[in-house]
Amino acid sequence: MRPLQSQWLWQHGQVVAREQGQATIEFKPHEQCARCAAGEGCGAGVFSQLFSRTGSLMTLPVSFDPQVGDWVRVG
Repeated sequence: MRPLQSQWLWQHGQVVAREQGQATIEFKPHEQCARCAAGEGCGAGVFSQLFSRTGSLMTLPVSFDPQVGDWVRVG
C-alpha cells in the first residue's frame, strides 16, 4: 500500500463571482486518466465524475479575498 501524499482531494476552479465572505467557483469538466478511472489514481477521478460533461458552479465561504477570474484550488 502506498502512503497517502495528502489527506485532501483537490480540484482547480475559476472564481466567477464574489460577495462578502463567499465566492462562486466554476469547475470545468476534465478527462480522467486510466488510473483514476480504475479508482487507483490521485483522486481526480472522483471530481471528474462529479463535474463530468457540464461542469459545475459552487458558492463557497472563503477566508481570503479572491478576485473574479482568479484560479483557486478547492479541497
